[in-house]
Amino acid sequence: MSYYRIKSILHSGRKGERNTQRTDGRYPLRINRIIELNDKDIIIGVPLVITYVKDENGDDYRGYYLHTSYVVDWDYEFDNLIRIETNNSIYEFEKVEGEEYANMC
Repeated sequence: MSYYRIKSILHSGRKGERNTQRTDGRYPLRINRIIELNDKDIIIGVPLVITYVKDENGDDYRGYYLHTSYVVDWDYEFDNLIRIETNNSIYEFEKVEGEEYANMC
């Protein structure tokens, strides 16, 4: 299990121009939240369950989840960045390490 920060949530092209920031609904509130993610849990054709650890202010947020639409594609952009595309959105997660990681445990 690894920890990631929600770096951005973009339109997939179904409801807005592809690769532009989602500013509708609760999407902007999710930016900078810390999540737990195991890449073995990312399965194409299955909704992704995002498990929150910290909110955008650094406060404990365990016990809260986000269920996405079906995963269409995903890949590591770099060693520290995962990009997951669902039917409706593209999520970019940046790995959290070092002191920031230690403060979560």
